[in-house]
Amino acid sequence: MDLPHLTDDLPGIGGRIKQRVEDFRVEEIPLYDACGEGTHVYFRVEKAGIPTAAAVEKIARHMAVRPGDIGVAGLKDARAITVQMMSLEHADPQKLLAFSDRGARITWTSRHTNKLRPGHLAGNRFTIRIRGVGESQLPAAERVLAVEMDCTWVDVGSWPALESVVEADTDGNVSACENVVHLGSRGNIVVAETDHLIATIGVDDLVIVHAPDATLICKKRDAQGIKELVDNINQRYGDRYK
Repeated sequence: MDLPHLTDDLPGIGGRIKQRVEDFRVEEIPLYDACGEGTHVYFRVEKAGIPTAAAVEKIARHMAVRPGDIGVAGLKDARAITVQMMSLEHADPQKLLAFSDRGARITWTSRHTNKLRPGHLAGNRFTIRIRGVGESQLPAAERVLAVEMDCTWVDVGSWPALESVVEADTDGNVSACENVVHLGSRGNIVVAETDHLIATIGVDDLVIVHAPDATLICKKRDAQGIKELVDNINQRYGDRYK
């Protein structure tokens, strides 16, 4: 589909982005404010150079809970400085604030009545530094057009995003296929392109994707590593599994 661009008549400015972690900043805009009451503790996480799943795992280890117990509204870039909200029920706010890690820190807490879920954000605010742009590109840069988009944001580029658009079963399993059976399994995401039967026993927080010629199995917290995995597969097998 050939769609028109709003800036077809503007020349490019060149340059390079994301050369350093601090060149890309993402700040999550909450869908609603924490009300200050309730059993769920909301906390603001600032991280640098690590994916959201890694930050969740570190905080879960500090709080002695499962990563799946921590709620997030969306996944944020790894190679960036990001600010986002998370939640944990029945948590000690002071223990959360005591969390210390080289790649992440918790700066604020409050309380609310529900767990933070994927999609519970109004949007993201981006600050992008472009390096290698000289004065000759300044006139073009000054004409850059930003258009506000009013919509609900879901990071459809990740398998965990399915949890925000597909209804889960009573154990939190999400299935984008018909033939799947779970026994004592919780919080899994299962996707299949065929009528192949997928069955699980006693496994939690997995992503299982079955295609006619390949099957992927990973922890949800590691799903952001799929791009690196695909690159490795392409290097080893070429176009065989495109």
